[in-house]
Amino acid sequence: MQIFYCEKCGTRMPLENFEDARLSTASKFCKNCAPAKPPPPVKAALSAAPLANLSTGRPRTIGKFKKPGEQTGLVAVLGAPAAVILILLVILFFRGGNTPPQQPIIPSEKSVPQLTQVPMPSPSPFPSPAPNPGSVQTPTPAVANSATIAEAKKEELSPREEFERRMKVEMAKRASAPADKSLIDFDAPRTAARIASDGGNAGAAAKIVDGAKGKVLEVAIQPGPEDYPGIFIKPEGATWDLSNFGHVEARCINTGTKKLDLNLRVANLGDWREGPWNCEQLSLEPGASGTVSVIFGYSYGRKLGYALKPGAISDILIFTGKATEPLSFRVESLVAGGPAGEKVYPLR
Repeated sequence: MQIFYCEKCGTRMPLENFEDARLSTASKFCKNCAPAKPPPPVKAALSAAPLANLSTGRPRTIGKFKKPGEQTGLVAVLGAPAAVILILLVILFFRGGNTPPQQPIIPSEKSVPQLTQVPMPSPSPFPSPAPNPGSVQTPTPAVANSATIAEAKKEELSPREEFERRMKVEMAKRASAPADKSLIDFDAPRTAARIASDGGNAGAAAKIVDGAKGKVLEVAIQPGPEDYPGIFIKPEGATWDLSNFGHVEARCINTGTKKLDLNLRVANLGDWREGPWNCEQLSLEPGASGTVSVIFGYSYGRKLGYALKPGAISDILIFTGKATEPLSFRVESLVAGGPAGEKVYPLR
């Protein structure tokens, strides 16, 4: 057994009792005098530790090792574009300070249009003639246009004012229209031959009788199968020429005991399927009288209808609806009147 003495306290001890005997035999200390040992390296401690002593609990994540050149995070993503933008701004800033001033563009002679001087006429040696006081001076186009615009502004009327203006024009036309033209004279000897009840308007009997102011046409309708019983009145020739007038009217009296709806129809020759006629209606109480008129081109309530030709009126029909009891009426007059081209202006 080897015996050694402690170099610090001189205690005699066997070799195995010395703390650092494994390090060197030149300097040995007892356990009480041995200096503190430095902690062993981690790698050495881990390699020296047995596998059985390692913890078997929840695994610990030491950290994610990045590959060389790998970048993550918001700063890494935005860093490169921000750096590029910053570099561009710096370049533009320094270049802008060194930009030479622009030179003014001076047009060349070829780009400037050449103006041609128009020679002015030489003044006439003779003085201009003075205007004739009695002559009418024609305004210049500019003055005429201004007057037209001012007149057009005056014509901007309300619907009521426009209606009244048109009515005044219509009344002026009617005042200058020719006198009413009688289309049939019940006193004439051959008048009865021009009155007929035939075809689809059968069922009405007509005769000429004395009235309060002369001869009148009396019509009696009996109940029957006819849908529109009535009478035709024909012209003396082939047609009536009423081109100088605007309407046809008939004055009638209800001589029956029931209310009567009288219809006045003015027609041209043509296909009946095209409806070449205009028609209006008048309602009369027993003993009442009234006038039903047809304006050319209008039908039933003054609405636009067939474009009737006033110069070629072929016949006039006065009829009622289907009769379920006896009806009667008198026709006192049948005339054409009104100005040519008569219009209806509804009040709005």
